[in-house]
Amino acid sequence: MVKSMDKNDYYKHMFLIAALWNWIISVIMILISIALPSTARDFGMEIPLTWFFYHLMWFFVFILGILLFVISRDLEKYHGLIFIFVIEKLGVFLIGLAYYLMGDVNEGGLLVGVVDLIFGILFLEYLIKIK
Repeated sequence: MVKSMDKNDYYKHMFLIAALWNWIISVIMILISIALPSTARDFGMEIPLTWFFYHLMWFFVFILGILLFVISRDLEKYHGLIFIFVIEKLGVFLIGLAYYLMGDVNEGGLLVGVVDLIFGILFLEYLIKIK
């Protein structure tokens, strides 16, 4: 019989999975843009004149993953930062949706935002449940 996870462990794992998501997607997106820059078109994007801002953005996503990892280690201590991540995750989705509706990003680009939307909702659920 499988032992059920208590809520605190569940939330710690949730933030750890979010950290892994940030690390994996950022590394993949940077490596793909370096090895196969034409794949930008697969996400509905034009190939930029410089990849500087694109790589910088994904670097910050990676750094946010480190912060999510830190939060996963001590939810109570870093509770105040979680609301910032709710805003960040929902913002990523809303910006992605806006660019999708304008035709500047395709479904692949929107999918990244949908994953962040799910995390944003889960983070908000955590904040509501622990009140």
